[in-house]
Amino acid sequence: MLEVSGLTKRFGGVAAINDVTLSFPSGSLTAIIGPNGAGKSTFFNCLTGVLRPTGGRVIFDGEDIAGLPPDAISRRAIARSYQVTNLLPGASALENVRIAAQSRRHAWSVYRHHRAYQDLIVSAAETRSTVDLIRRLATDLTILIVEHDMEVVMGLAHAITVLHHGEVLAEGPPARIQADPRVLEVYLKT
Repeated sequence: MLEVSGLTKRFGGVAAINDVTLSFPSGSLTAIIGPNGAGKSTFFNCLTGVLRPTGGRVIFDGEDIAGLPPDAISRRAIARSYQVTNLLPGASALENVRIAAQSRRHAWSVYRHHRAYQDLIVSAAETRSTVDLIRRLATDLTILIVEHDMEVVMGLAHAITVLHHGEVLAEGPPARIQADPRVLEVYLKT
């Protein structure tokens, strides 16, 4: 359903994505992982038309969509959910969400530590609920995710692609990725 062939995106002399070739079968759930600066965001930006690739092809249902504007790609049923990491500079995503929720559910107090608001923290049950939802959606859709929680990635994805310095370092089922010494050295650091 979705293939990229020789996908490249250069910013001046720097290749953020370099000659990436991947295939995502219909109904697959693939995690794209890698350290910061690996090229994950640039890869997604090229798929969704936010950035025009410098080279290569993005094939969706037999049509090369590389370089089309985002609205044209969206009309072909390719959607993206953006990750907003923080609205308050210097605060984590969790802190941003907690502060917003706290402002609606609790009176503000400079004397109470944030840990006193345990009812506002995203629980393991909510994580499981989100994972279950994604798993159900994947029966009818092809889903690509970027996720940093390796427990979620290993339990959810059918396949994992590891990017490093804009290139594919490894790809395959979770068990193979967990055992790959290059991945362990570069990303999983175990």
